[in-house]
Amino acid sequence: MRRIFSTVALVFVIAAFSAASAYGAVVNYYFTGTCGTGCTGTVTATMVVSGYTLGTSINPDVLSFTYLSSDISYTTAGFWICCEVGSLPATLPAPANIIVQGYSGSGTSFPVGDFFSDNTSTDPWTVDFNASVFVEDDGTNGCWATAPGGVCSSAASTPEPGSLALFGAGLLCTVGVARRKLRDRVPRTNM
Repeated sequence: MRRIFSTVALVFVIAAFSAASAYGAVVNYYFTGTCGTGCTGTVTATMVVSGYTLGTSINPDVLSFTYLSSDISYTTAGFWICCEVGSLPATLPAPANIIVQGYSGSGTSFPVGDFFSDNTSTDPWTVDFNASVFVEDDGTNGCWATAPGGVCSSAASTPEPGSLALFGAGLLCTVGVARRKLRDRVPRTNM
């Protein structure tokens, strides 16, 4: 009897582990943006995904999506999420091309919330919200991160002129020192 109980328990443990690994790890990714039109201040969004690897397509890994701004707040989850498209970069925080569209579940055929973030346009993120009235938020500085409040660096990767001048001066000094050492090693002959 003990052996049967042990076997049944082992089968349940294996089944539970298989089910958990089929969905993969559940991870939250956080979006922060600066309002441009339609809202004020900062917006946030949380995308919950399962079994997702950064740098790959998010479809169909999105479990839920929550958006919050000064005038729009919505959450969509489960099979009410459709049309998740795009990918998060392999290294975060960073902007990303993501589309998540969610339906209300009240039998309507129109989306409740459309979230678009685009790292290549002049309008990096937009949210369209269809409740009883159409509302739109859009803005700049859209950034995805692994923790709330992630900030994307906007610093240019080209060095400033002062750094280039300092580098050049250091290079000249190094060449001068090397030249002097080489000159001192060569024996001088008087003619």
